[in-house]
Amino acid sequence: EENIALNVLNTILGGSMSSRLFIQVRERRGLAYSIHSGSENYRDAGHVYVRAGLEGKNVNKAIQVIKQEIEKIKTKGVTSRELEDAKTHLRGRITLSMENSSAQASWYAGQALFMKDIETPEQRLSRIDNVTKEQITALAKKVFSMNKMRVSIIGDLEKDNVKFYNGYYINLDKILFTEMGIFIDNNECIKINLVNKFKTIQFMKKELTTKQINE
Repeated sequence: EENIALNVLNTILGGSMSSRLFIQVRERRGLAYSIHSGSENYRDAGHVYVRAGLEGKNVNKAIQVIKQEIEKIKTKGVTSRELEDAKTHLRGRITLSMENSSAQASWYAGQALFMKDIETPEQRLSRIDNVTKEQITALAKKVFSMNKMRVSIIGDLEKDNVKFYNGYYINLDKILFTEMGIFIDNNECIKINLVNKFKTIQFMKKELTTKQINE
C-alpha cells in the first residue's frame, strides 16, 4: 500500500528534471551530470536509492546536499504544488505508457502473476490522486533513516576519502571499488552503468555495522 506514496515521494525527491535533487545538485551547484531517486520493490523486501553520475572531486559535496534534501522532506514535508506536479507527472507517464497494446498486455500480465488482485491503470491513477502530504512526510521519516543507509561508489576513489557527514555510520568493509561497474554485498549483486568517466553513487537503505567516518 505504501508503494504508491513512495512513487510520489521519489518523483518529488529525484524522479524528474523538476525534482529537488535535480535542481539542487545539478542545476544550482553543478555537482552531477545525472541524478535520480527511485525504489526496487519485491514481495518481501526492497530498497530506496539515490544515484548520481559525477566527478570524483564532487562526491562529498553531493552526498551532503543529498542528505540535506532528504532531511528537508522528513522535517518540513512537501508543498501542495510539488504534490500536484508529482501526481501530474506520474499520470502522464502511466497514460503514455498505456498507448500500445503490448504495454497493456505487459501491465495486466504483471498484475495477474504478481499481485493478489488485478488493478487497472485507472485504479492506479486514482490511488495516486489520493496520496496526501501527510503520507509523504510520514513515509519519508520511515524510509530515510540515515544510520541505516549504505553508500556505494564505483570509480577511482579511495574509500577513506569518502565522508558521510555529521557523525553518521557506514560500513566501509562492505564497499567494493571496481572498474567493472558491479557492487557486490553478500548475496546482493547490483549492476550500475557508468557514464563515461563519471562516478556513480548509490544510497541504499540497509542495516549497517558501525565504523564511523571522521570529517
